[in-house]
Amino acid sequence: MKNSLFETLCCCLNVFACRENATQAIHCVLRSFHTHFNAAYSIVVLQNPENENLEIAHYNDVSMTVAHDFRRGIGNGPIGKLFYSEHVIEVCRKSPKEDYEDFLIDNPYEEVMASQIIFGRRTIGYIAVYFNESGKITHENKEFLQAICRIYSEALEVEELKDSVNQLRRYCPETGLLCPSFFLQKLGDEVPRSIRYNIPLTLAIMDNDNFKEILNLYGLQIAREMFKELADELKICIRGIDVLGIYGTDEFILFMPNTSMESSEIMIRRFQETLKVKKFTQKEVSTSFSFGMTEVVKSDTLDSLMKRVLSGLFKARCSGKGLLVKV
Repeated sequence: MKNSLFETLCCCLNVFACRENATQAIHCVLRSFHTHFNAAYSIVVLQNPENENLEIAHYNDVSMTVAHDFRRGIGNGPIGKLFYSEHVIEVCRKSPKEDYEDFLIDNPYEEVMASQIIFGRRTIGYIAVYFNESGKITHENKEFLQAICRIYSEALEVEELKDSVNQLRRYCPETGLLCPSFFLQKLGDEVPRSIRYNIPLTLAIMDNDNFKEILNLYGLQIAREMFKELADELKICIRGIDVLGIYGTDEFILFMPNTSMESSEIMIRRFQETLKVKKFTQKEVSTSFSFGMTEVVKSDTLDSLMKRVLSGLFKARCSGKGLLVKV
């Protein structure tokens, strides 16, 4: 039996290692309880951080309706002990009625074992495995369930770390603006929505006219300081719904949802006027931008929209400095 448990645990570890996320892995693990232990059903219950209710997050052989309707507090019974004092709990039909009902979901059960899920040094839920026959819960089985809960906890922490890293990758560390790939992802989601609902959307791309001159004259640090200060100034000019990112070494890119090109031009002109009177960095640098601007049309894709706005920027660059070209 111990060899069988060890093999099952190895299989579960492999599942967590191979699956893209903890959610995919835990579904496979819950099915393994049925296969290897002849469990009637199993659930993962997590505390909702918004209202502190316990809710079924994952389940196997439980009806969708029952799982979705499940809501309860922690209480002072066996579930409460899982959260505050016990690592693993066992309840059977012969247990006190209130203990039995604490774990009752829908159909009666013969016995259940449950183990706490710890995340960030606190209990956030539990995994419960139900049986329709008595004598299924052994010391080894409870140890196995505790091991699974620890593995699941580790998988959740790894997943959160990956999400944090991915979130950081979305933003330029110097300016706090969206990086090009994530900006284009957001724009790619917005373009079809704008077309579908006939909502205006304007895209602008702007190139710092004298970045290379400042770089050659004062060095990289001053050039990057100027670019950061320009980003801060641009943030003041735009609205909360506008999406701003970097596009290149000395370029910003901006899309303005639910905004016509005429309305967007007012904001760009305001930014241009600000640049005429402001100085940047301790070197008191003056600067300007060339702008390409366009508005979404019904036939647009992300590629066609980008090609059009870049053609506007190219025309602006070729015509001088501080110019706005609408296409």
